[in-house]
Amino acid sequence: MTTKTKILVVEDESIVARDIRNMLLGLGYEVVGVVPSGEEAVALAEESEPSLALVDVMLQGEMTGVEAADFIYSGFNIPVVYLTAYADESTLQRAKLTEPFGYLLKPFEERELQTTVEIALYKFKMEMKLRNRERWLTTILQSVGDGVVATDEKGCIQFMNPFAEDLTGWSQDEVLGKSLQDVFHALDEETRKPLTLPSEKILRSEEVKIVSEVLLRSKAGRDAHVHQNAAPIRAESGEISGIVLAFSDITRSKLAEEELKKSWERQKSAMEGTVQAMATHRPYRAALTIEAALDEVESNQGTKYDGQVVDACLKVFKNKKFDFETL
Repeated sequence: MTTKTKILVVEDESIVARDIRNMLLGLGYEVVGVVPSGEEAVALAEESEPSLALVDVMLQGEMTGVEAADFIYSGFNIPVVYLTAYADESTLQRAKLTEPFGYLLKPFEERELQTTVEIALYKFKMEMKLRNRERWLTTILQSVGDGVVATDEKGCIQFMNPFAEDLTGWSQDEVLGKSLQDVFHALDEETRKPLTLPSEKILRSEEVKIVSEVLLRSKAGRDAHVHQNAAPIRAESGEISGIVLAFSDITRSKLAEEELKKSWERQKSAMEGTVQAMATHRPYRAALTIEAALDEVESNQGTKYDGQVVDACLKVFKNKKFDFETL
């Protein structure tokens, strides 16, 4: 059995209210109530949870129709269609701010009523889908392990996830509307000179080369090694609607890399001493340079010196197959 669409009618003219109720019933809708005041409308909306509220803009009483509609939509997430015969400009402007899902100009026919109600219900359904999708995407972006910042088509920040907040030292509330350059302070890892993200070129869809590994200086002046990537955000039409900047903290891996380099240099130095010791094993022989020591062990490989040991030494010092960069 199909559930009927429930509608609340808020109208202070009794004859008009009765006509609207009869039209709705004739169209197959369920009318949860007809009330003349904003206060009653809010109470009944909370109690009956209608699918839609038809609200007269010009209600009499302490609570206006606009105030009641705003409360019903923002408080209970119930879409509103305004009923109006006339209204001054300021009232209409206030009505727009409450984001109604339609207007009906009194007097209206049954067909107009049905069309407006159905369109309003469809628009509300689509808005709920969009909200849920935005909520879903926001949850994903807030949960990923990288910093993510998104801008609008002017390059002004519209979103920043918690990891980006932590790395930059800025909160999302602080950066909304700011440019990326004001928040993302990138420095060259070697020279420590500021690097500029080519936001304008990205927004124009020009090919740009972005330094992938930079130093990110936070709001508090703390530097972190990050890997960054920036790309344009495209709408379904293909037009660029903003920039997304993603960056991850690679400080630990950088420190580990430096430590590995130092460890390698220590091992290499120790191996140099071993080769020199091998080549100067005879008493009273002066110490050789590493080059001379290598020539000595290579010329006597397999006789005086173990062949496998010599091969390993030659790979490290002559063939350079074990340089750190090729590890």
